[in-house]
Amino acid sequence: MSWIVLAFGAALSWGLYGASLHKGQVPRMPDAPIGPSPTRS
Repeated sequence: MSWIVLAFGAALSWGLYGASLHKGQVPRMPDAPIGPSPTRS
């Protein structure tokens, strides 16, 4: 029984970790450039 609780806890923590990683990669402003801005037109 305890392994089920452990499995659910691990899945939940990994889910929160993945969501926080994804949130860190999304820019705060919609028009913010991702990576270096191109200098040539």
